[in-house]
Amino acid sequence: MPDNPIIRIVKENIDRIEAPEVAISFSGGIDSTLLAVLARQSKKVTLYTINFEERGEDIHYARKAAQELGLPLVEVKITREELEKNFPKALELAKGDVVKAHVLAPLIKLVKEVKEKDLLFGAGTEELFMGYDRHYSFPKEELKQRLKEEFEALERNEIRALRELCESEGKRAHFPYYDKRLLEYVHSFPEEVIAKDKERKKHLLRESAKGIVPEFVRTRKKKALQYGTKVVEVFRKARRAQR
Repeated sequence: MPDNPIIRIVKENIDRIEAPEVAISFSGGIDSTLLAVLARQSKKVTLYTINFEERGEDIHYARKAAQELGLPLVEVKITREELEKNFPKALELAKGDVVKAHVLAPLIKLVKEVKEKDLLFGAGTEELFMGYDRHYSFPKEELKQRLKEEFEALERNEIRALRELCESEGKRAHFPYYDKRLLEYVHSFPEEVIAKDKERKKHLLRESAKGIVPEFVRTRKKKALQYGTKVVEVFRKARRAQR
C-alpha cells in the first residue's frame, strides 16, 4: 500500500470504527471501491448496491467490481412505486432540496436492508476532488475557497441527512473521506493539478488509487448515483405527468 496521505487518512478513519463488520454503500465507482479495498484489511465487509429494475450502469459495474474484489454484494432491488413512496421522506430529509432527494430516495430502502450496524458512505469526494461539472467553471482564483465552502456545507446537508436516515434505522453512518486533513492536503496542490482531467474528474483521487483499485474502476468516468442507477428518470416522468 503506497504511503499516500489520501490513502492513509481514509484508512485511519475506517480503522477508527470499532465494529468488526461494516457495510458499504457501493456503486462500483472509485469512491466506494477504494473504501471497500481499505476496509477489508481490518473489517468484514459487505457491499450494498441499488438495483433499479436492472437499469443503469451502476449495477453492472458494482457486480464486476465486487467479483474482482472477492467481496459479497447485496443487491437492493427497488421499484418505481417504492421510489415514489420514499420521495416525501427523502424530500424531508433533504430539507426541500429536490436534487438531493433524488439521491436519498433509493438509499432509504438500502439503509433499511443493511444488516450491519455501521454503514460507510463516500460523501465528501465530490467536493474534495472536483466531482461535479460546475466545479470546472469556477474561476481559478475562487476555486479552492468555493470547494472549501461546499465541503464544509456537507455537515449541514448531505452528511446530516444520511446520519439522520441511518439513525432512524438504528444504524451508524460513517464518512471516511469527510476529513479536514484531506481538504488541507488536496489544497496544497496548485489549482491546475486539482482541476486536471475534466472528462473523468477526481484526478487526485484516481492517481492515489493507482495500483490499489482495479484499473477498470480507476479509469471509469464518474456518474452521479441518481444517473448511474437511472432513478432520476422516474422523477422526471412523474413531474411531466403532473403538468
